[in-house]
Amino acid sequence: MAELTTVRLVLAISRALKLNINYLDIKTAFLNGEIPENKLFFCPPPPGFRASEGMGWLIKKGLYGAYQSGYIWTKTFHAWMHQNYPQYVEAGNERFVYVTRESEKLAPIDLDKLRGLKLEKHETILIISMKIDSMLIAYYDNAIELVDLPKEIKSLF
Repeated sequence: MAELTTVRLVLAISRALKLNINYLDIKTAFLNGEIPENKLFFCPPPPGFRASEGMGWLIKKGLYGAYQSGYIWTKTFHAWMHQNYPQYVEAGNERFVYVTRESEKLAPIDLDKLRGLKLEKHETILIISMKIDSMLIAYYDNAIELVDLPKEIKSLF
C-alpha cells in the first residue's frame, strides 16, 4: 500500500504538472481479494448458523475485519494490473503507484530516464496511487480517455 508520504508526493507532482486528480473508493475491495489455494483460512460461522463442534467455514475471498485482508486485496490487485495493464509500470520502489506515460505517437516513455519535472507537448501521463481500498488517479487533460481504466477496475468488483 502506498505510504502517506508517497500520496503527498503524487499530489505535489500533480500540482506541479497541473494534473487533474480523481479519487476512487473501492467499497468491496477486500471481498475481491483472492486467498491463494495453498493458504487455508477458516472462521467460525456467524450466529444463527449451525455447525458441528470444532468445525468452521473455509474462506476463499478476503473478509473485512480479518487480519490479512488488506494484504490479500493488494496482492490480488497488483497481479491483476500486471496481467491486464503491463504498460503501467511501478514508480521506483513503490509497489502501489502505477504510471503510464506516452509520447504523441503513443509510444511508451522510459520512466527511468531522468527528464525533470516536465511534460513534452502532446505527452500523456496517468498515475494511479493505491492506499488500501482507495485510489488517487492523476492525469493530464489529453489523457482523459485513459481514465476509463478505473471504471474498468470497478468492473473487477
